Amino acid sequence: MTSKAASLTSAKWLKSSWLFRIIQQLTLWGTETQNWGQASVLTAWSGQGKSWAQSSWLCRGLDTSALIWAVVLFGIAPYVDTPVIGAILTVGLVLWLLLLLTRPLRLTPITFAVLAFWGITSVATACSPVLMTSIRGWSLATLYLVGFALLSRVLETRRDWVIATYLVTVGIVGLEGLHQWRDGAQALATWVDQESDLRDTTRIYSYLGNPNLLAAYLLPAVPVGVSAAVVWKRWPGRILGAVIAALAAFCIVLTYSRGGWLALGIEIIGLIILGLRYLPERLRLGLVTAVVGIVGLAVTLVPAVQLRFASIFSGRGDSSNNFRINVWSTIFEMIHDYFWLGIGPGNKTFEAIYPYYQKAGYNALGAYSVPLETWIELGIIGVLVGLWLLLTIWVWGIGLWATMEPEQAWWVGAAVIFTVGLLIQGLFDTVWYRPQIQTLWWLGVALINSYIPNATQQK
Repeated sequence: MTSKAASLTSAKWLKSSWLFRIIQQLTLWGTETQNWGQASVLTAWSGQGKSWAQSSWLCRGLDTSALIWAVVLFGIAPYVDTPVIGAILTVGLVLWLLLLLTRPLRLTPITFAVLAFWGITSVATACSPVLMTSIRGWSLATLYLVGFALLSRVLETRRDWVIATYLVTVGIVGLEGLHQWRDGAQALATWVDQESDLRDTTRIYSYLGNPNLLAAYLLPAVPVGVSAAVVWKRWPGRILGAVIAALAAFCIVLTYSRGGWLALGIEIIGLIILGLRYLPERLRLGLVTAVVGIVGLAVTLVPAVQLRFASIFSGRGDSSNNFRINVWSTIFEMIHDYFWLGIGPGNKTFEAIYPYYQKAGYNALGAYSVPLETWIELGIIGVLVGLWLLLTIWVWGIGLWATMEPEQAWWVGAAVIFTVGLLIQGLFDTVWYRPQIQTLWWLGVALINSYIPNATQQK
């Protein structure tokens, strides 16, 4: 059977599959939502200031201002503290409100799911046992979601600028990581089990201050860099993408972040799938051979990598594993008491409630797992809405990837790959509390979302 015939057969099977139809309805696949948005009372007010914007010097440069905002956000994120990023996100809120006043709101299925997630976050905040603390977490969550909306606008027309900014910043961060690897870096004792053979191993952290955070920050650069190397037309851009992708992957290995390694492995599998679909046939075997060879050499020839990888499966035999297992058992007790709507959003909310359940010697700043963190903050209802959000993001991402031209499909595929990668690492760590990581997650979602308006209009 030819590949074309196989594709037609698969398409017919999908259309007749009850599971596919349910997923299609849940994620609004192929649905034009913009008309509903224009008729809705909730969103009909957007764009009403268009006539005022035409005569206002403040609004004439909104697109350029939004691009500058995105470049600044991703250009300085690794070097500044959370309050600075919060201030930048607040500027984004102002820009987004101005855009809403002057232009119609663009609603997509992903936007619907994001609004639903914001809604359950608001309800969980209102029901929190520490209301004022949760309001702070809700405010930050709102800024992230508004940042997603603004990024979606920017990425529709200025995609390359934002991606290039992130890749250049990764290059600087990665070089600092290599410097630490060569000359050594001061480490906290809790980063490596002091009773293991890895106790003298240097775990790089660059400007992020923590190896796990650095691994999470670098994860998007691998698929994005590879995509840039394939898509960009000029050789300097292609070389930049390839070099940054390789540098990011190497530095992720040097962080000795086990969650980062698992996520990197998933990303490599995703890139192989992308390559097998879109690269010329003469390059496909070379891609697979190179990737498998590099991973195989790292695992078989570097003893420290072998030991660290083996510790993933050692259960309580590793101190880090043991700590997480004890924290997770405490989290389940909290979930039992706050099952439906959780304790409210934010790490400060968690820190206010966790001590009442804490086991001696196991203080924690988070749940060390994004799904568990979501459950304890937003309850089971928040988990279900979050799963719907993920399903919508990835169904649209994979659907667009399968139907678009190769140049666009590489970017959408990269976004799907690195959002999955960030979530894989997030299964075992709560790095998403840091805005440097959270903003990258929403960058990936916005990258997928930015293609939907044109895709639905062409259907």
